[in-house]
Amino acid sequence: MAMVTDTISFSKQFDTYILAFCPDTDSWFATNQRNFLLEYPKEFASEKDAVDYFVTNPYDFYKEEIGTGIPLPACRTGKLYLENIHKFINV
Repeated sequence: MAMVTDTISFSKQFDTYILAFCPDTDSWFATNQRNFLLEYPKEFASEKDAVDYFVTNPYDFYKEEIGTGIPLPACRTGKLYLENIHKFINV
């Protein structure tokens, strides 16, 4: 997982989508914007492609999230929340 440190504006939109993690909400989201604290190092052609990848590869994101050292609440053990579809995904 990349820790982003450059100065790209949060409002700039790109042609591709990424998956990013928000520690404040303890959730993942697909976006065509950049410069988030934690970004999965893969780009996608569309929001749908990013969401589909997340849903079919939840363990990859769970490992990345655990690797941040941010403590997970007990109710979140073994599952991830994806903002785009407003659902928990079981790992």
